[in-house]
Amino acid sequence: MNNIMTGITNILVGLLIIILNIPLTKKKIKMNRWYGMRIPKSFESEENWYKINEYGGKIFIYWSIPIILIGIISLFLPPLGNKGITI
Repeated sequence: MNNIMTGITNILVGLLIIILNIPLTKKKIKMNRWYGMRIPKSFESEENWYKINEYGGKIFIYWSIPIILIGIISLFLPPLGNKGITI
């Protein structure tokens, strides 16, 4: 049961990361202080904002793929019983 919950959680977190970053990669999010890659360089200009957020959004999406794969793999692992470990 631990493996199933861990797997589902990893899959859902990976999908949430993808969903939250798609608008950034499509340059749909205007400059703000709450959503996006909020580093000082990104606030210097609109052009920087969109370029940095597009790049950052892509990186987040790429790195969510291993999270989803780990979740899928953990669904097929044998249960560890009370000796479970958490990654």
